[in-house]
Amino acid sequence: MSRSLLPAECVAYEEAELAGLASTLKSKLDDDGVAVAPGFLSPEGLELLQGEARELEPGCYRSVREPRSTVYVEAPDPSYPAGHPRRRVGGGASLGIIAYDELTQSSPLRALYEWQGLASLVAGALGVPTVYPYADPLGAINVTYMGSGDHLGWHFDQTDFVVSLALAGSEDGGELESANRVRSSSDEHYEMVGAVLDGKAEGAVSRFKVVPGSLMLFQGRHSLHRVSEVAGGDVRCVVLLGFDTRPGTTSSETLRLARYGRNG
Repeated sequence: MSRSLLPAECVAYEEAELAGLASTLKSKLDDDGVAVAPGFLSPEGLELLQGEARELEPGCYRSVREPRSTVYVEAPDPSYPAGHPRRRVGGGASLGIIAYDELTQSSPLRALYEWQGLASLVAGALGVPTVYPYADPLGAINVTYMGSGDHLGWHFDQTDFVVSLALAGSEDGGELESANRVRSSSDEHYEMVGAVLDGKAEGAVSRFKVVPGSLMLFQGRHSLHRVSEVAGGDVRCVVLLGFDTRPGTTSSETLRLARYGRNG
């Protein structure tokens, strides 16, 4: 590629079209808790960001976490009966990860993330006045890599929403599997959560393949989800873009150590 692209040139939508895209994404989020914009990146933008991700991959930190917590990302609570979701240990994870502070100032990924057009799109899709970039020096952007045998176990997110950008899919597996809105703020629906964990709620689980160039907004606090085990020789690459409805959001030291092997 003869020159670097401006952030807006990485996107397949004109800036005047972003408000309409935000409205479409909001309708999907309101209905399902997940919204996908296939072809969000322009072909040139996808090529540029894929190239950056490939250059970064050899330096990624391998995060391998044994199953120690519940799907609520908490220690098992022995006050609940055996087999209860609040007591069951599960999940675990294995993946490679590049943190925000490893991106250079000239990084195309960083430029796209810091582009106001993207923040405005996310805010519109969420139906809020504005969103703020993460203040976390490691978690604002994460480039994740999952090769054969890698996976991410069942869990609920600790944040209200996640924004991701798909750069490469795996040959097999590597799907986001989600029991959308399986719980609510007023009802934990433990019986259904348990059914999902036992593999007895097949009809309640939606599956989303990684389609390079697509943007996804996902409300994972109330949706039990995982990434199925990756198979084959291709590496699944998804970029997580950190935004929040409140300024100054950051990660805990415990989370940083588990995810990046360091605090800063």
